[in-house]
Amino acid sequence: MPLRPAKLREMFPLELPITYCYEFSEEHNPKNLTEVLQPPIILQDPNPATLFVNLNCIVKNGKASSILWLTKGEALGNQSMYHLSQDNRTLRIDTESHEACQQYTCVIRNNVSENRNSRLLILEGMMLLHEFTLVSSTIAIVSSTTSYAAAIFILFFALATYRVHKRHVQLTAAFVFSQLIAFISVLVASLLCLLDPVYPIVYKVIEGIGFTFIAAMIVYMLFLYLQPESQLKRSFLIKKVHRNFFLVYGFLAVVISVIPICNAQYSIHLCQLPSSHISGTIALSVVIYVFIIGMGFITFVKYMRSWTKVRRLSHLSLR
Repeated sequence: MPLRPAKLREMFPLELPITYCYEFSEEHNPKNLTEVLQPPIILQDPNPATLFVNLNCIVKNGKASSILWLTKGEALGNQSMYHLSQDNRTLRIDTESHEACQQYTCVIRNNVSENRNSRLLILEGMMLLHEFTLVSSTIAIVSSTTSYAAAIFILFFALATYRVHKRHVQLTAAFVFSQLIAFISVLVASLLCLLDPVYPIVYKVIEGIGFTFIAAMIVYMLFLYLQPESQLKRSFLIKKVHRNFFLVYGFLAVVISVIPICNAQYSIHLCQLPSSHISGTIALSVVIYVFIIGMGFITFVKYMRSWTKVRRLSHLSLR
């Protein structure tokens, strides 16, 4: 006669654990299950003693079967500028010819998932160079534009109104001074553009040509102005050929000063720098420049108003 469950409990009061047994196939074996990957962590490891920066891709959970680095949508490998570790977890970047800001993406994969994360690499030294280029280019535009306006005023109004040798000497000095300020501002902006390693070669060629022409223009203008006989002759600005020459060069100075702004603005936008950070610096620089130059211009115009207008030029030969 079989024993009933109640009778069995009376005979064996201890409750024994019940073991459930299941048969696992190979594909359901927990050892072969792969955890879904979460977005990795990218840590930057700068080394101040060298020109290299390391980006480390850290997998937070699970195990990645492959790691891939991307920038601008292209996969990175061992190149002149980049070097990957054996497991691809560390990307070593040569910053000598690196852009001011560039985004890098680490992609991790396993059998069941894929995830990624990105980091914007910002080089402070390069960022400052872009900021200086943008500020100097803005100052160069303002300077070359105001100088060009002053040149037109002197060449087409002042020289014809005040036909006295002494006044022509003073107007010529004012013309040379305003042109020198503009040309030097353009030279500084062009030089910063040439020193920036990430500027396209087309920009560098244009700025190099402009730098050479502007430097030659400064030498030529000073040569005309500082001639030993300058006080005995009419101003070199009276000659039509000189007028046209300086007008063309003044226009070129305006054009050349615009070129570096395009790439500098793009780089700053790429670096996600708040506009208020750089616009305040630009506005302050422009205000200071306009105030100093404007005060000098107002003082000179006020001094000009005391001059006597003479219809005929005395003791000077027309050329």
